[in-house]
Amino acid sequence: MHELGILSALVHTVEGIVQDEGLTEVEKIVIEVGELSGIVPRYIEQCYPAAVYKTFMEKTALELVIVPGIVNCRGCGQVFNAAANDLFCPGCGGQDLDILRKRDRKIQVLLQKRSLNKDSYPGCYDISSAGHIPSGDGFLESALRELKEELGVNAKTEELIYCGRRQFEYREIFYGQEFWDNQVSNVYALWRNMEAEEFVIQKSEVDMVLWMDWDMCIDMVKNMKAPNCIWLKELEMVFSTVNIIH
Repeated sequence: MHELGILSALVHTVEGIVQDEGLTEVEKIVIEVGELSGIVPRYIEQCYPAAVYKTFMEKTALELVIVPGIVNCRGCGQVFNAAANDLFCPGCGGQDLDILRKRDRKIQVLLQKRSLNKDSYPGCYDISSAGHIPSGDGFLESALRELKEELGVNAKTEELIYCGRRQFEYREIFYGQEFWDNQVSNVYALWRNMEAEEFVIQKSEVDMVLWMDWDMCIDMVKNMKAPNCIWLKELEMVFSTVNIIH
C-alpha cells in the first residue's frame, strides 16, 4: 500500500520544516488528494496513525481535502469531472446498441436504414440504435432513451449487455466547415424477439428496420455489398460477447 510510504515521506518532510522554522508542535496537517492521483483517501486515513506513531506528529490532527478531477476536453472543449465519467468526456461520448434475436438457430441483428433526410449517411444501413450523450447523462441512460425515441422499445438497464468500448477520431469538411469528431462510445447488445413491423420507428431518423442473419451482416459490411455506416469491429465485439453468454 503506497499510501503508507507517502505518509512516511510526508512526516519526514514536515519534520525538516519544523526544525528549520523552530516550531515546537504541529496541531493539524491538511492533505489535498486529487481524484486523479491514484491515492485512495480512506487508505490515507487508515495508515496515518501508523505513519505518525512515536513521532512528533503523533498528536497532530489530519484533515483530508478531495480535489475534483476537473479537466478540459481537447476534442470538444467541454470542462468536466474526469473521475466521475471514467476519464471519458460526456460531451463527445456516445452509445451504440445492437438488438439481437435467434431464429432457426441463427443470431440475427436488427438494422435500421437511416432517413434520407439525415445530414450524414442518408439512406445507409446502420446499427439498431445509436446517439450522442447529452451533457449530464450517462451511457446507460442515453442508450435507453435512444431505444425509446428511435424504435419505441422500452428496456431496463439490466437487459443491456455491455460488449466493450470504442474510441475514434476523424476530421472531414461538412457543409463547407471542418468537422472534428472525437468520440468514445459504449457498445451494448439487447435481445428482443420482435418482428420488424412491431418497432415504432422515428421517421425523422429512421426510414425502416429489418432483421439480418449475423453472417450476412458481417459479409455486407466487410465487402460493402450495400451502403452502410457500420463499424465491423463493433459487430465482432458484440458477437464475441453474446457468443460467450449464450
